[in-house]
Amino acid sequence: MYNSGNLKRLGITMGIFGKKSKIKPEYFKFSSERKFQSKQRDDFGSEAFTFRHANILMTIAMAKNWLGDDECISATKFYKDLKIDDAPDWVQEIEVHKSLIGTDRYFEKATRIGWSESKIGKKFQEQAQRVGALTHLMPCPQDLSQDILTGNWKLCDGTTLIQMGEVWRDNSNGKEFIYWHIDALVRTRPPLLKPENDLATKLFIPYIFQSASYLSESPFPSTPIVMKSREAQFGCADKKDIPKIAIHTENNCRNFGTTYEGDQMQAIFLWTPQITRYGYIFEEKDISGTMDEALITVFDALPKVGDILADGYCNWGPDSELSFQASCFADRSLFSPEEYAPIFIGEYVPGSIYAELDFRALHVYNNSYQALYEGMQEDNEELVNAGLSGFYDLMNYGCGSSVGHSVNALIFAQFNNPESFLGEKSEARYQEWLHDSKMFLNFVTKFDIDFQNANAHSNLASIHIDEGEFAEAQKCVTAGLHILETANPNKSVSLLWDSNPKAILPIKLELMMHQVSIHMEKGEKAQANKLAKEIGIIANENDYDDGNVLAASYVLSQSDTGKPRN
Repeated sequence: MYNSGNLKRLGITMGIFGKKSKIKPEYFKFSSERKFQSKQRDDFGSEAFTFRHANILMTIAMAKNWLGDDECISATKFYKDLKIDDAPDWVQEIEVHKSLIGTDRYFEKATRIGWSESKIGKKFQEQAQRVGALTHLMPCPQDLSQDILTGNWKLCDGTTLIQMGEVWRDNSNGKEFIYWHIDALVRTRPPLLKPENDLATKLFIPYIFQSASYLSESPFPSTPIVMKSREAQFGCADKKDIPKIAIHTENNCRNFGTTYEGDQMQAIFLWTPQITRYGYIFEEKDISGTMDEALITVFDALPKVGDILADGYCNWGPDSELSFQASCFADRSLFSPEEYAPIFIGEYVPGSIYAELDFRALHVYNNSYQALYEGMQEDNEELVNAGLSGFYDLMNYGCGSSVGHSVNALIFAQFNNPESFLGEKSEARYQEWLHDSKMFLNFVTKFDIDFQNANAHSNLASIHIDEGEFAEAQKCVTAGLHILETANPNKSVSLLWDSNPKAILPIKLELMMHQVSIHMEKGEKAQANKLAKEIGIIANENDYDDGNVLAASYVLSQSDTGKPRN
């Protein structure tokens, strides 16, 4: 923790914590708890679309029958194919319909295009209006230069659920299809297992959706006999004509969230390490005046799936008889803090409530940042320790963009004020901090949000240079500058980031100054001076000044002999 003493002033004045204010621990504590109570939906009882109902033996059996149980694959096959010997006994009971396995293949050789560019988008929208769906075009969360079709639905407790349609084009034949879906599950950390071994996305989440698909599509979800076939429910003569269920997982994905400004609902796109989307594929042949029943079924089904997931997350914790995280095969249910630091261990959150948790994390981040830096300015140990506590809590258990920001902000403060936080390099706690900081920063280099990946590379370079590890520092500088130079301008940013292009200047100039330091260490004074001059030019062009600009000026003020120029 923080040691009181004279500190380097960083010039940050926040002022929210006055002398008379009391520090409330809850300001610096992230909570992922969320209340949810299943309620009656339409003519169905309150228990129809619950996580428990999705997991009873009758539902599991009916789901396999609904989809065609002659086409199910046993979980033991997955374990055998992956050469995993320690499969739990209960896994042997799991069978997943093959239509739900490996559905990412639909997207692997296809490209997402804008709805307005599509040949079939307008036709689909007209059919949606025909059945009473209120839809509108919005920017695509994954690419702001494209548009998608969206509509607002509700979970049974009134929580907004966004249904959305993307147009994809097959790269091999140019054919288009519409993916109508919800952001079903958000992963709060990148998966610890490699994609080919990730049983969460390969097996366990499809298994959850198997029961959810049956309950959400069936007109009689609580009846132990089939009173209407799936083909009849979708208005199709043959099961091959039913829109395909597609479970699609994307990394560094934006969740479509909502917030309110007064009475007005606002869309907001929130970064996540990974999202698993759930929905249906409509091919061009499926879009016609005879698709009313299929559309109505799909539009009605997706909110019910949202209910099941929300109930599972909110009401079936790790100590319950039916753990939601264990059912998803989430890393937090598989790995302990003894195996991995908590920062690396994620869980699953339903996409419909992820925005609420993300906003909580943002509040904790703002409070922690202000407390830390105001406390450093005022030499207030209580404030600093409160800020540290908040940052560590977010790093370990938070979600969204605040995790990467917390790692960078905390390590930057500690590195630049070692006498207050870390002690002497020879001390064990410094070496422990050094080891952990390198791990955490390397972790954040995977986060494609707010240029925190480039920022993490820069902070890593600072540490490597200080340790005399110049080859490693060079790799960080090269990687960080590459990120800044090749950044996609059509990606959304978080509420913690200014979208102004000048916002990247502190990171860019810091990386360039690291390069200057490396050149100087190698005795490459000409290259160092050239780059230092470039830093000055960029700063002047943008009317910008900071410590890196001052350092560059100092380099240029020195002669070849190391003496100041007149």
